[in-house]
Amino acid sequence: MTFTELPETKFVLFSVPRSGTSYLITLLRSHEDVLCHGEALLPRHFDNHIKGSAQIVLSQEECENDPITFANRLFKIHDSHKVVGYKVFEGHSPSAHPSLAENADIKKIILQRDNALASYSSRLVAAKSGVWNSSKKMDLDDVKVTFKEDAFENYLNTIDAYFARIREMCKGDVLELRYAENILQQNTDPVFDFLGLENFESATSGLKKQLSADVLDRFENTADVQRFLDKIGHPEWATE
Repeated sequence: MTFTELPETKFVLFSVPRSGTSYLITLLRSHEDVLCHGEALLPRHFDNHIKGSAQIVLSQEECENDPITFANRLFKIHDSHKVVGYKVFEGHSPSAHPSLAENADIKKIILQRDNALASYSSRLVAAKSGVWNSSKKMDLDDVKVTFKEDAFENYLNTIDAYFARIREMCKGDVLELRYAENILQQNTDPVFDFLGLENFESATSGLKKQLSADVLDRFENTADVQRFLDKIGHPEWATE
């Protein structure tokens, strides 16, 4: 069912993969007043990431061919929820990024994981194991990945440029979150306050953190990783 009026609050979560967005999204979904989609602007994820009536009203083709219209229509299909939002990653419908970021009527949440090696290695482990998110603790201790200096440098440059661009474009209300301070410590009260939500004591995610705090242990060539961290001045990234 499509609604002509807009919800009380619209929001977009800007981030990159392996930064705690799935935890935050599932936490928000557990609140009765929130309709929260996943990676809404990635067409191939339409069936799994678009929730509620939007699955029927909208289409993967519209997401691919007219992402700006699609992004705005998502807010109108709120299924009587007071708050509607979704997450957008770097590389997802670049044309829609400015449209969303510059719209002062849309609240923006920017979630960044300061330990770039942790997010990078988490991507590699997930790709190798096939385990991206789970409500059960999976045995991933034996999944080791290879550190490649040039690939990691490219990753650093890409995410730094993305967050700088998003911060420059954003207009209106913006909430900055950090993975270690908010997601890892489960200090998500600022999000509910920002979105004007009450009665969130019973909200829960259900997802389990899969990897240990020893980031170096995720690699098979740990000495190479440690040397590079020392070279760039981030030895603290060895743990999280």
